[in-house]
Amino acid sequence: MGGTRAEIRALLDGYKAAGYRRIVALRGDLPSGMASAGDFRYAAELVSFIREHSGDHFHIEVAAYPEIHPQADDAHADLHHFKAKVDAGANGAITQYFFNPDAYFRFVDDVHRLGVRVPIVPGIMPIANYTQLKRFSDACGAEIPRWIAKRMQAHGDDAASVRVLGAEVVAQLCRRLLDGGAPGLHFYTLNRARATRAVLEQLD
Repeated sequence: MGGTRAEIRALLDGYKAAGYRRIVALRGDLPSGMASAGDFRYAAELVSFIREHSGDHFHIEVAAYPEIHPQADDAHADLHHFKAKVDAGANGAITQYFFNPDAYFRFVDDVHRLGVRVPIVPGIMPIANYTQLKRFSDACGAEIPRWIAKRMQAHGDDAASVRVLGAEVVAQLCRRLLDGGAPGLHFYTLNRARATRAVLEQLD
């Protein structure tokens, strides 16, 4: 958000020259101090521009929100915003992280009914620190189920116990998603591999 057509065109040309073939196209948030949203108010407009400028060179993935985008007017509008991104040329999607697998499967069923058939990869947030997780979740609108919150809070400041419980909870979520037909998993590692490795070890 905040980028002009000229700036995005230059980025795309640079990515193409460097040999990149995959792009995650996000609207993002308006940079601090900027009053204008730039030339792309919605992610669908950005996807459309990438296709117009670069044809099929890039595999484009977009964001999806199984628990509804926090700025969406309602669930119906959010589904149609997602469909607009796919109609504009997106090849697939990565979801916001969540801990309720039913929300993911319901979202996939809903967009299928709209004729959307692109792969939708669930986003996974490993749990290493409950306080940090709650702060992130409050900011992005992700719901932490009450049973997870209560179990995490019971461990208090015992970081090792929180990590063990977090790995168990997230591994269980991953198994449910994969068993239910999810096309893969995308881990939000936050540049910290330890918590993700702990989950993957339980999936082997």
